[in-house]
Amino acid sequence: MYKRQGLYDYSRPTTPKLNSLKDELIIYNDVISPHAHSIASITKVFTLGNYEHPDKIGDGSIIQLANKANFETVWLSNQRPIGIYESLVTKIALSSNKSKFLTTTYGVHSKVKDAELLPELERVLSDDSSSKKFIIIHLMGTHTSYVNRYPDTFNKFKDTPFSNYKSDETSRIINHYDNAVLYTDFVVSEIIQKVKALNTKSFVLYMSDHGEELFKDRNMAGHNEDVSTQDMYDVPFLLWQSDDYKQKQLKIDVDRSYMLDDLFHSIADLLEISAKEVEEERSIFNTAFKDRKRFILQSSEYDTYFNFD
Repeated sequence: MYKRQGLYDYSRPTTPKLNSLKDELIIYNDVISPHAHSIASITKVFTLGNYEHPDKIGDGSIIQLANKANFETVWLSNQRPIGIYESLVTKIALSSNKSKFLTTTYGVHSKVKDAELLPELERVLSDDSSSKKFIIIHLMGTHTSYVNRYPDTFNKFKDTPFSNYKSDETSRIINHYDNAVLYTDFVVSEIIQKVKALNTKSFVLYMSDHGEELFKDRNMAGHNEDVSTQDMYDVPFLLWQSDDYKQKQLKIDVDRSYMLDDLFHSIADLLEISAKEVEEERSIFNTAFKDRKRFILQSSEYDTYFNFD
């Protein structure tokens, strides 16, 4: 998805709303997912599990840590909470104090739009029963089927897009995908605006749990580790901070190489939680951050696997 965002210099204007907020965003350039599919990625992203210690997935999640730090934790999702592929993510989600799932339909067939989560977010934000809130919003974003991810009012891209594999069907699929990115841009910008309106110490962190191949390196649309491409791993990673939050003065280096299996530590840093489980050198926002080799698949180093110079 990162390569299809105007915010990351994609040729089409797929992120006009976020582009209008560009001066308020920190846009990271070299962040990857540990996996090219959601379940394996998310179960590492939100837990202590990582490439070096995949067994630590069961040792605790960022939601459990936030619970211990007296945050009100909320999981809002436009993905279904049931089924063999959702069970691990659902287990993480249900450790939150409150959770809301908008659909029980298998993702390919679901037509529930992500903007339907916005009223749910407003309800959580307007509830003043807790002064500390940690909210995870799990969007459908650009998951297949792409045509189901956006309403007709966002059907903007209809011309012939650039592609290394040319056909009418390829153009149709790419156009659906780019329209889905355009709609996600709207939803994410609305989330930022609603948090911004609180005028309190807050941040919004946005990323994708994996990327997508769109007829660039392979004649396919989708993600599959058996036929891995770079675009399946590269993800957008954006941070918005309120004026009050900026006083924290994070260590910002937008070109840091980072893999999302360390996100547990980065979110703990953002939430200002200190605990024995939190390793500052694994937080992209910390002065103690240390580079590490980013391994994907079984033992392939990302920065050489795709023939970087």
